[in-house]
Amino acid sequence: MARSEAQPQQGAWPRVRADLESSNPQEGEDGYVVLVRDPRTGELFEFSEEDHFLFSCLDGETGAAQTIAEFEENFDQRVTPDQLQMFIAMVAGTAALWCAARLRGVWATFLASLIMGVAVSGMHYTGMAALHVQPVVGGGMAAMGAGASATSFLLPLILGISILAFLLTAIVTMAPTEEEMREDAALMERIAQLSKSLDDRQRRLAG
Repeated sequence: MARSEAQPQQGAWPRVRADLESSNPQEGEDGYVVLVRDPRTGELFEFSEEDHFLFSCLDGETGAAQTIAEFEENFDQRVTPDQLQMFIAMVAGTAALWCAARLRGVWATFLASLIMGVAVSGMHYTGMAALHVQPVVGGGMAAMGAGASATSFLLPLILGISILAFLLTAIVTMAPTEEEMREDAALMERIAQLSKSLDDRQRRLAG
């Protein structure tokens, strides 16, 4: 779907790379899809027509109000600000995973971690913003009695998170780096070559 030309707005969405190439909508298994190609790597990413429209709004100029209005005009569907925030968080999370898998170096890893942190925080705060709590007269915790104490509720949670964090830290710390893996592979190849040379020498002596 074509978009009207965006004018810079306050609170605009972040901007994606301008060199990404988008195909025309084509029929897929679950409706029309749009393929987005990365000219640097040749990778293809498949979007539904609605998702690609939202993706095209990440131009650094379009804000939430214009995105919602144009989406409703083009697709006759209503999208909420919470849904938009969730979409932004998903795009940021995908970008972070791509960076972690493809980029190397301290700064690249730091950037991927930063993007992932923003994505996770965005999804958490989006979920919190979508939660609505209403008091019920005569219901809730008052109807259930005393309930669980703070200690009995928080202690298992804190212990579980602490143990999981310790295990993950230990795994990451003990895992070999990419350089160590290359050195191990080179050592194994050298050992295999020496073993082959020794076998050939023993055959010659035996012959």
